Amino acid sequence: MAVGPIPFRAINEFAIRYGIEDIDEFDRFRAFMRELDEEYFAQQKSQEKGPNGEVLHDMTDIDAIKGMIRRAGEAWEASQAAMNNRLTEDEDD
Repeated sequence: MAVGPIPFRAINEFAIRYGIEDIDEFDRFRAFMRELDEEYFAQQKSQEKGPNGEVLHDMTDIDAIKGMIRRAGEAWEASQAAMNNRLTEDEDD
């Protein structure tokens, strides 16, 4: 099975199931999930490859998963701060 980004439909269904109803909350959740995807793919690219090109990492390594989520959260926060700065600059004009 090929690995790709989490489909929008899956993100949407998760949000519905767990009560993320506000559009702004959903957009923040979706943006975070996209950052998590990016972090996962970056980690995959940096991992040791097997003889057939497969990634040799263990997604049961809780410390690695925590680090991946932390880095995705930091990237998401930075993107939100940049967006807020742009909005503030636009309001000042």
